[in-house]
Amino acid sequence: MKRNYFTAFSFPLCLLLISTQANSIVPEPQVCPSAASIQAVGVSHKMVQESNDLWFSGRRNQFYDTHSHWTFVIGKIAASSVDDAYNKAVLNLNSLTFQMGPVEGPVGKWVCYYHASFGADAVAVNPPIARNIANALVKK
Repeated sequence: MKRNYFTAFSFPLCLLLISTQANSIVPEPQVCPSAASIQAVGVSHKMVQESNDLWFSGRRNQFYDTHSHWTFVIGKIAASSVDDAYNKAVLNLNSLTFQMGPVEGPVGKWVCYYHASFGADAVAVNPPIARNIANALVKK
């Protein structure tokens, strides 16, 4: 009689693999991107987004001066249009200074915090954010 080992062992093995992946987080990056490297790359006009009457911009999937991929987000900017939000993001970016990190954030991500002199919040997130960049600051 031929035994069906696949059925007997595949379900528990599948559960083990799923739970292992769900509980694993990305290894902590050694360093955060420097403010100077973020300023050199800049923010993307195409990434300007509005959320709850506040504006956000940034740049996805950059190494900056590290060995890790990051998404940079700058936001919570009061603005009247996409162009106004972009210009204010650039103004804030030019005053960027590093605060702290990397610290473990939600959902297995690592976060570096920055200060901007004109009131915007700014973070670098590893691994990079795939979609809504505003979530990086709104849920902060």
